[in-house]
Amino acid sequence: MEESTEKVAPGTFGATGRRKEAVCHVTLKPGRGDVQINGLPKEKYLCREVLIRVITEPLEA
Repeated sequence: MEESTEKVAPGTFGATGRRKEAVCHVTLKPGRGDVQINGLPKEKYLCREVLIRVITEPLEA
């Protein structure tokens, strides 16, 4: 497994997740709270409400 570092702006956080051949890059930054997956809003990318809940639940305060 190779490690990579990304330069991100102050106040933002970045991470990369890998499993088998799949790679996911995540950037958290202050703003409106929008979630995009591959450039699409979460509602268009994920068809089921339960999946949307699974990815947004850890972000709720």
